[in-house]
Amino acid sequence: MYNTASQQNVINYPYKPNTILKVVAGPGSGKTQTLLMKIKKMIQNDELLPHQILILSLTNKAIDNIVSNLSKLSDDSNGIDNRLISLLNIHTVHSLANKIVEYNEGAVDIIEDNGWRGLLKLIPGKATGDGFFINNNNNTKMNPRTLERLIQNFKNGKYINHNKKMGEILRELTEILNTSKVYTNDDLIIKASKYLQKNQYPLIHNDIKLVLIDEYQDLYPLLTPFIRSLMMNQDNTPNDKQLIIFGDINQSIYEFLGNNKQVIDELVNMPGYTTDIIHLEDNFRSSKEIVEYSRLCKPFKNATLDKKTHDYHNKPESGTLY
Repeated sequence: MYNTASQQNVINYPYKPNTILKVVAGPGSGKTQTLLMKIKKMIQNDELLPHQILILSLTNKAIDNIVSNLSKLSDDSNGIDNRLISLLNIHTVHSLANKIVEYNEGAVDIIEDNGWRGLLKLIPGKATGDGFFINNNNNTKMNPRTLERLIQNFKNGKYINHNKKMGEILRELTEILNTSKVYTNDDLIIKASKYLQKNQYPLIHNDIKLVLIDEYQDLYPLLTPFIRSLMMNQDNTPNDKQLIIFGDINQSIYEFLGNNKQVIDELVNMPGYTTDIIHLEDNFRSSKEIVEYSRLCKPFKNATLDKKTHDYHNKPESGTLY
């Protein structure tokens, strides 16, 4: 299987503790193949054992794609044995957070959409009719997603509202959740971060040597302490791991959850780590004309673009590592 020069730069990037590699990979750049070949090379060359590798992404779809392609890779004559693949630690961020919390607290319940609808019914008055207005301007109606956001803000001390009745309701609902030991997904992230900071999940601190994050553009600010706690000791020194992140900030779809660029900037500048950037410079998916036209559109005209994507239908240019 042919790899371009920039892909090969990623694949050959050596494992070294306390280093970070940021791989800028736009649409059609061969990111998935590069990620898989990187994992394959590290295992087959005995750079790392499978159980020392942690692969994370935010969505089930991204994780399923990685698992599916790893399975296909095992079918190749020079692929990875299925037994070795099964030893890799592959999780969504939230499923890993759940494992960490359950390791320390035992089984926990996570509130889903039906649970939020049930809580909504506990709110008196207009909640079961036209909707409970959550501010004095009567322009924001209550719904399950709004209730989830309000309760999380209330728990984090970020709830600001002049509606005294709404504040009392949120306090009562929060007490119900706490008493029942029912957590939100955000609760899991916050709790797991604290357990990691106290070194209360041995797998991460004793076994994992490489943390690989796919689709880094999906990360949002609440996740920053969680990822930092994977990579840092309690005294804010690096804990001898390597972090590799794949993605493209221009494909971010979770901007409503916070500034993704801020998250990435904080991660690649963690104290004690040195960071390199490699751009996957080629486009396997689109013609030269489409690539050129796309550069005239947002966000490709914005200054946030790390580097132009080269058209693979022309001769590949050598990869850039800096």
